[in-house]
Amino acid sequence: MPITRKVEAGQVGPEPGTYTVTLMDLQEDVLPDGQFNNGEIIRFYFETEDVLDKDGNPLAFDAIASDKLTPGAKLTKWLAAFGIEAEVEEEIDIEQAVGKKALAKVVAKMDKAGKKTGFSMVSELVPLPKAPARRNGRASA
Repeated sequence: MPITRKVEAGQVGPEPGTYTVTLMDLQEDVLPDGQFNNGEIIRFYFETEDVLDKDGNPLAFDAIASDKLTPGAKLTKWLAAFGIEAEVEEEIDIEQAVGKKALAKVVAKMDKAGKKTGFSMVSELVPLPKAPARRNGRASA
């Protein structure tokens, strides 16, 4: 008897969009194919604040950045989104970002032919916008 399956359309990870996220954890990891910095990466674990899953829980997902802390590197930009910045030659504890919030821009992942793969990825993390200053209970103009 043959073993059959039906191909279903689906999305792995959050739908494309912009989400307020909390960084729940980050961990050192190594990718087996070694395509990023000899495979050495930092894996970011997020939970959404503004979107819930079907059970009413924050949507959880992860994203990776090469474990390279240089000016202009993705890791440097992502940490800055959580308020963690450093000068060249300064050693920092990147775990200070855990528990902080940022905006995550999620996009559909594409294959080499430009076709959607059904997976999503974080393309950018940016700081949350600052709330306007308040005076006498009113936002200042």
